[in-house]
Amino acid sequence: MRSGPFHGGKFLWLLALAAFLSARVQAADLPPDAATQDPRILIAVSVRSREMRIEELLAEFRRQTGVAIRCSTTRDLAGQFRVVVSLHETPLKDALSALWSLMSHETADWHWEVLTRKGVREYVLFRPQKAQTFPARLLEEAQLQFEANAETLIAAAEASPAVRAKMAETNPFLKSRLANETTDRTWMGIRAFAETVPSDKRKALMRGRKLRVPFDQLGPIAQSYVRNERSVLDAARAKRGFGPTPVPFPTWIEYDAMNVGRNTPSMFCVLEGTGGYATFGGVPLSADFNEFIKKLWMRPGDVEGDPRESQLLRVAEPETAAIASSAYRLNQVADASPLSYLAFAVDDRKNPRSPNGMTLGAYLEDFSDLEHGYPHKWRNKILLIEGAHWYWRAVPYPPAQRTP
Repeated sequence: MRSGPFHGGKFLWLLALAAFLSARVQAADLPPDAATQDPRILIAVSVRSREMRIEELLAEFRRQTGVAIRCSTTRDLAGQFRVVVSLHETPLKDALSALWSLMSHETADWHWEVLTRKGVREYVLFRPQKAQTFPARLLEEAQLQFEANAETLIAAAEASPAVRAKMAETNPFLKSRLANETTDRTWMGIRAFAETVPSDKRKALMRGRKLRVPFDQLGPIAQSYVRNERSVLDAARAKRGFGPTPVPFPTWIEYDAMNVGRNTPSMFCVLEGTGGYATFGGVPLSADFNEFIKKLWMRPGDVEGDPRESQLLRVAEPETAAIASSAYRLNQVADASPLSYLAFAVDDRKNPRSPNGMTLGAYLEDFSDLEHGYPHKWRNKILLIEGAHWYWRAVPYPPAQRTP
């Protein structure tokens, strides 16, 4: 088993975080005396939009206040990022600082530059190169942690229960797995992978190459695993009142690493005609990586909670809201609380439930669980929400920084 910085649980992401921070850059929020130098940025702004580009948001601020605000250039593509926004009578200074915090991460801060032209101050938002390359770095980090996770679990699966427990004493991730949902079925699946895929072939497989193996060419552990999975499926169907599985017994299995709406890859073992089961990755690794990203996202001046999170939300629920977008729900929360918010990369693939009757804190916790991670924080009493797996989707890259 490889020893290194990506090695299970909170220990895994803390060490990875330390490596990530080795190239830290100075934050570039608005200067503390910005309002003293320019009282105009205390003018209140109000904006609500289900989705708008940052350049459109800054143009709206400019229209409401007369303050010169813009994105730097078309080259860094900062203005092309889309946000969901509901700001009510918010001082412009707080709104600009919140936008900076929403988009920034440690080692990847965006920058506000304050320019003076003929005695008039102008505010320019930059997306520096480290921020431009940040999504690609996160993708690589997720991949490295996925590969290290697999190595850790293979070593644990091949060890005796006593040795495995000893390993867990120094590995929080493994300790958590042993204490929670890891079963003999899970360990058998991991051992089947180790038996089927030679060690020198695993990295290529984890980086996108598929492997299909006929059942009669599998080793004894893998064949037992397939038979057991088939029995589990039959038992599940019988419990629901169905008969035996109607599809033939699998003649092959296939290993395929993919992302299924989480922020890290998962290695699936797909049985012909039956479906796939995650062997590595899955929810445990995704949860760890959520913590890793949120740590990077917390910027100086941010806070994790707000006293308003204890209040009970009361909203009217019209019949038309049976299938509601994330933005619709957030606006219900904003009106019921009341509060202002900025959200980045909120995905509508899941239908969030109504906040009615929930505390604000409980609803935000529930919202953060959708698609395995929409973390939140507060800045200047403004709620900020980030999709922890935003970097998997279409993120604007300048041409020189585009990654394959």
